[in-house]
Amino acid sequence: VIPFHVVNATEAPPPLDESDRIQVLRNSDVARPVVRPTYVYDFVRWREELTSFEILGAAFDGVYNIISEDGRAAPVEGAEVTASTFDILRVPPFLGRPLIAADEEVGAPDVVVIGHDLWESRFGSDPEVVGRTIRVGGVRRTVVGVMPKEFLYPLLDHIWVPLQVRGLTDDQRQERMLRVFGRLADAVSPEQAQAELTMLGRRMATDRPETHAQLRPEVVPFTIGINRVPKGGLRALPQFYLFPFFALLMLLFPTLNIGMLILVRTSTRSSELAVRTALGASRMRIVLQLFVESLVLAVLATGVGLLVSSWAAGRIGAADGIITGWTLEAILW
Repeated sequence: VIPFHVVNATEAPPPLDESDRIQVLRNSDVARPVVRPTYVYDFVRWREELTSFEILGAAFDGVYNIISEDGRAAPVEGAEVTASTFDILRVPPFLGRPLIAADEEVGAPDVVVIGHDLWESRFGSDPEVVGRTIRVGGVRRTVVGVMPKEFLYPLLDHIWVPLQVRGLTDDQRQERMLRVFGRLADAVSPEQAQAELTMLGRRMATDRPETHAQLRPEVVPFTIGINRVPKGGLRALPQFYLFPFFALLMLLFPTLNIGMLILVRTSTRSSELAVRTALGASRMRIVLQLFVESLVLAVLATGVGLLVSSWAAGRIGAADGIITGWTLEAILW
């Protein structure tokens, strides 16, 4: 139950406007199905040359130490994102405004958008939070917006700061591993976008053979791509089929144990069965009685097992059916 619940969760579309139109662009290895890093150079080339996408965005994952005006500090999962991220996801802010293109300019005022849960837990649901200044990773930033509840994109984030790519040096561009995603242009299919990206990937491999000769860019659905799952999903992994095997193996041991307990219990009832036989009970009646007792125990055990499995499956996953990246990476790698 649990392995297939994980598969369904990673392949389920996010609850976004036209979520099937949102695709992730990433690099994979030419020789084997392994996801390779995507850097700022890739994002800039894709954004400038691809026409299959209406708009592209990028995110850089991080953990930020948030220090509010009262001096309290706590690490918070967040991301540096392009302003286009909010246009791609099409989720309006709960308060204030999202990030805009001007926030990405070098020298622009330092701003931040916070999540609804953070707004409630750290700022007491203050409706006047927009305009307040907080320290984010040692930088004083002005809160310009609060996103609605359950908005945790790209990956369980609670705070968003502008991703500035224009002022980065070449070394910094190679240090930042991005998540790149976009919204397909009208009447463009994922297959058409993949064809265009493949052609661009060949040109990039020619331009930079030392870094891109072994890379194959690909277009994948948002949920699969954002969690760094292979293009074919978890089912494409050979090790995935070990999950049902180990699940059956785990069931086999308690089944054998219960079977042995029933056998031992039956052997201790020899006197009872002898008395029943002497009183005229047939062998069929005695066997039927033992079968019914075993069946009742099996049904009760199955019921308990299903309840536990259902509870465990419900605990797997994250908001809106997205599995956390670190959980999947622990499973896969």
